[in-house]
Amino acid sequence: MTDSDLPTPDTAAGKRRRRLLLRKRLYQRLWGGRGANETPLVVFMAGTPDIANGQVVNALESNFDTDVYRALDPRVFEDQRLRPDDVVRGVISKSRAPSVIIVAGGESDSIGTLVERFSPARVLWFYEPFERFIARASRVLDETDTRRFLAEKFEHDDDSLLASIASAPDIDAAAVWALTWYAIHNAYRRQRLSKRSAAHLISETALLAAPAATLEGIFEIIGLGNRRGKRAPRIRIKRPRGRESRLPEAVRGACEELQAWLDAHAEDPADVA
Repeated sequence: MTDSDLPTPDTAAGKRRRRLLLRKRLYQRLWGGRGANETPLVVFMAGTPDIANGQVVNALESNFDTDVYRALDPRVFEDQRLRPDDVVRGVISKSRAPSVIIVAGGESDSIGTLVERFSPARVLWFYEPFERFIARASRVLDETDTRRFLAEKFEHDDDSLLASIASAPDIDAAAVWALTWYAIHNAYRRQRLSKRSAAHLISETALLAAPAATLEGIFEIIGLGNRRGKRAPRIRIKRPRGRESRLPEAVRGACEELQAWLDAHAEDPADVA
């Protein structure tokens, strides 16, 4: 792949990323990377991997022992969904990185099977408090597409009350975002990922409390702690502010129950570092 072929926009930020990717490619081929007989670890970032304004993904990509494929990368994704397994495996096999990271937030419903199909693989599942998700959703999501997403998610849902709220034509935006948060992260519980050692549930709250230590722990989890030779870069995050959203009682109750469950099952990567 040449400089002009890399999936980066022709902006200042895109050019910086392109230079980074080219330096990584040279490093992996000439000085580092994995051996021809080594099997790379495939890491799927799921849930809401864009927490902390995407700085976790950026920090992982800046590591020279990773190759990171984002949801708009046409080599791995088509319409933000993973391409067929043989195509993805072909991309992975060509990589020289010890850890291949795929930002697969749109694949959260099937992440359990992805771990089995691409073994050895791990999941980094990120979540944030639902109020935080509501506060930023209008800036990063299209409401029309999200309503369509909800209609599909709750079409066969066992909770008839949430399904009826999700399909109501007069449901307001805050409830749309709250139900979206619920639908995304309930997939973690529904797939029983908490019982799999390959799945790691990480809260944005832990990241806010100790950004550097949490990021160090994430590097350890995906097997890069001993390869890096230096500490993980520090990331800066503004603490979220915002008023509590007015939600239907059933929606708030469901989100609060799920958030309590996630908090109880989340691990603190800072304890690993």
